[in-house]
Amino acid sequence: MKNQARLIPATLADCPVIQNMAQFYVYDISRTCGFISHEWTCPKDGLYECFDFKIYFTDKNRRAFLIKVGEELAGFALLHKQCENEEIYWKMGEFFVLGKFQGKGIGGKIAREIWQQFQGSWKVSVIPENTPAYGFWKSVITKYTYSCFTESVEKVDFDVHQPQRIIFKFESSPYHLRLATIEDAAAIVDLQVRGWKHSYKGIIDQSYLDSICSKQRLDWRLENMAKGDSWTFVVEYNGKIVGECDVGYSRTPEFGKGEIFALYVDTDHHRKGIATMLWNAAVEKLHQENLVPYIVITLTKNSPARAFYQSMGSIVCSEVQTTIDGKLYGEVVYACEAYKQD
Repeated sequence: MKNQARLIPATLADCPVIQNMAQFYVYDISRTCGFISHEWTCPKDGLYECFDFKIYFTDKNRRAFLIKVGEELAGFALLHKQCENEEIYWKMGEFFVLGKFQGKGIGGKIAREIWQQFQGSWKVSVIPENTPAYGFWKSVITKYTYSCFTESVEKVDFDVHQPQRIIFKFESSPYHLRLATIEDAAAIVDLQVRGWKHSYKGIIDQSYLDSICSKQRLDWRLENMAKGDSWTFVVEYNGKIVGECDVGYSRTPEFGKGEIFALYVDTDHHRKGIATMLWNAAVEKLHQENLVPYIVITLTKNSPARAFYQSMGSIVCSEVQTTIDGKLYGEVVYACEAYKQD
């Protein structure tokens, strides 16, 4: 769109504006939920009503935002921080994009911006009958988390007419995953070289690790990325690449159609879920490209990598050998059919 959507903190003075838009919010939901109970009946004055949103401006655990495109109102978002069974999480209380702006990617953009601002545990609940909302949230959350979420049906105590809700649970983090570009090549090579020297210390001859040339690897990386027959995902933290994963067509098609070639995470960011994030993104891409089954190969003595691949559901299908700097090393080939969610 000509003007990008913006998320703007709302003040108490904006409460009447959001309350007015809420009439259209209720009308939209009534398309699918209007027959749940008599409470969805259109009032005699012809104006749908919504509960009072003022609490979102007076409660310290709540936040209210306007959504604008340019200077035009486009919707609102209301958040609620809750504590339940000693679990603290953010909840998407109410979320609405005006009909004029629906179907243009604005809702997804704003949702992602909210999750980046308010990091931690999240829950998004949907009335089962509200199928458009269900499809929207499942799609946006799947893409945002790269399938690292749970979905369940739970009972609520505030709606006697429809006591069930579909609940999406996931974590919002400062780590951002995306597809790599040519401009990322040098940072990826630097991460890989540091990864080799850390992961293979004591496994591969130190003389070889000391001789690894970043310049040579960068030339290969640039050439390979230019071909366009493989894909690289990276994870950023404060603008710095701290994880990467390469995926594409298998180099040994007798074992699988696709392959995860490499997966590296900066040592300062281990145990943050980055490896799982990269793995799920790679596997989703392999499924999209119909490169299933797929494989991943690692050195036999690389115990941490083997433990991770096995935790993701990989199964040893073969043992082979590879030559590095004129010396033979054992490798394990893992076969994979599906990916595992956290």
